[in-house]
Amino acid sequence: MEKILDILLENGCEIDKDYYLQEVKNYRSKEEVKRKIEDYIDTFIKTNTCEIKDVSVALVLEEDTYFYGNHKTTLYDLASITKLFTLKAIYELEKENKIEFTNPIHTYLMEFEGLGNYTIWDAIKMTGRIETDGKLSDTKDYATFTKVLETVQLKESKNKANYTDIEFIILGKVIEKVTGKNLKDYFKENIFFKQDMKNTCFMPSHDFILKGNGNTLYLPHDFKTRVAHGVTGAAGLFSNVEDLSLFARRLWEGKVFDKDFIQEIYDYTFVDTSNRNRSLAGLYKKTKEYRSYIPREFSDFSLGHQGFTGSVFVVDLKLHMAQILLFDAIPNESKNKNPDFISNFYEFRDKITKYLILFYLLSAKDSC
Repeated sequence: MEKILDILLENGCEIDKDYYLQEVKNYRSKEEVKRKIEDYIDTFIKTNTCEIKDVSVALVLEEDTYFYGNHKTTLYDLASITKLFTLKAIYELEKENKIEFTNPIHTYLMEFEGLGNYTIWDAIKMTGRIETDGKLSDTKDYATFTKVLETVQLKESKNKANYTDIEFIILGKVIEKVTGKNLKDYFKENIFFKQDMKNTCFMPSHDFILKGNGNTLYLPHDFKTRVAHGVTGAAGLFSNVEDLSLFARRLWEGKVFDKDFIQEIYDYTFVDTSNRNRSLAGLYKKTKEYRSYIPREFSDFSLGHQGFTGSVFVVDLKLHMAQILLFDAIPNESKNKNPDFISNFYEFRDKITKYLILFYLLSAKDSC
C-alpha cells in the first residue's frame, strides 16, 4: 500500500500519505467503501443548504466503477462540458483533412469575415477577446441570435486568452458547414455512436427525466442555446454518468485524442479570471495554488470540464481514474444556482474524492 501511495505522490497527487495508510485499514473491501459513499450522499441530499434534491455520481477506475443515482432514466444538462465534444468533432474533421486549424474562420463561413485572420486554432485556444455587438443571451429569436453572432470581432490581441462561449458557438457553425449536417445529427452519428454513448444527445426525448436545466420545457438552461433551438457547440448536451464514464475510459485509452493532441492540451495553458489553469476548449488543468474543479488528489496529468448547471467531469489520464458529479443545482424557473452551492459543492467534492482514493487503493491492492 505504501508503494502505491508513493506512486500517487510521484505523479503530483497532493495526498496525506499517513492519513490514507491509516484510513484504508478501516475497510476490508471496495464494497464497504461503496456503502460508505452511498450513506454520505444520502445524508448530503437531506442536509445540504443549497436546495440540491438530486445528484448522480460515477467513480471510475480501470477495473471497477461505482454509480450513484438514477442514471438509467435521468439526463443532466452538461452546459459547457459540451465544448469537450465540440473539440472532439473539430479534431476529427482536421484528421480527415476537412478543415485546417491554421485557416481563418471566414475560410469556411464568410459571414464571419469581421474576425479577419482569427483562425480555427485561435478559437480552440480561446485566444484574444472576441465580442459581438450586443449580448447573444438578450436575443429573443434565432434570426436575431444569428444576426448578432455575425457581428463578432476581435477586440483584443491574441496574446491573451479569455474563456467565453462565442468561440465554440462559432466552431459549431463551422462543423455544420463543413459536414452539411446539424450538430445534433453529426454528434450522434460521429461521436456518441462511435463511443457507445447511447443516451448523450441534444434535445432529449420525453422518455427521460431532465435535471439541472432549470425548466420543464426540455430545453437546456443556457438561454443562448435555447434561442438556438437547444443546440450549439458551447452548450446544450444532456447525458448521464454511465455515458460519461465510458467517455472517460476512452480518453485514457487514447481513443478520443491521440498522444500528440493530448500533449498539445498539456502544453497549452491560460489562466482564467479565477486564477485557474485552463487549456484548449477551456479544459481545466491541475491548479495547485487555487481551488479548481480538478481535485488536488488527482495527478498532474488530469483534465476536466465544468458546466454552470453543476456538472463536473474530471479524468486522470495517467492513473486511469475519473470522477463525474452531476447535480440538479438550478431550481425550475431560476437563472442561477443557490448562493450556497459552491461551498456545498466543494465540501461534497472533497469528501467524494477521499472515497475515490480509498477505492483506488483497495482496487490496486486487489490486483497485486
